Amino acid sequence: MKPADAIIGKNREIKGVRRGRLFRKYFLLILALVCGALACTNPSNKNPPQTSGSAGTGIVITGTAGSIVPPPPDGNVIVEIQQPTADLVALAGSLVDVVTSIRVDQGTDVIDPTSVEAKVTAMGDTAEVDSTKLTLQGADAFVGRMSLGDRPTGFYTLTVTAVSSSGVASRPCS
Repeated sequence: MKPADAIIGKNREIKGVRRGRLFRKYFLLILALVCGALACTNPSNKNPPQTSGSAGTGIVITGTAGSIVPPPPDGNVIVEIQQPTADLVALAGSLVDVVTSIRVDQGTDVIDPTSVEAKVTAMGDTAEVDSTKLTLQGADAFVGRMSLGDRPTGFYTLTVTAVSSSGVASRPCS
């Protein structure tokens, strides 16, 4: 054997040792990658695939039970004037308290509090003498004040109206 062959042979052994250490160093990483690749070949979800409906969600709604959309609100708006009474005699320039009870009867709707309004007209006339918005005070009580100012002596009609959140208007209550 020639000296050159001995050097070349030792070099081969050194490369073999380096390869062995490299393999041992990255063995766990290689093992994890191989196991991960094998695990992906079998599906773990045994459920059947979703069917595509008209919306592509696979959900078919057949009725209203359990649906997210509630039925539309309904009911009748009821207005009851508690003050002033029909026999009120007010002096010119005085303030008149208006107290009403407004609610939705036989339904699920609610009163829009910004829609409640009181108007005063001369009896038999449609011209508005005074008007004001009434404010919510409690569960169904709406209150406000009307100024009669310097109106001539006569008979006047107080009318209170309200609208529910779905747009149902009350009959004018006088």
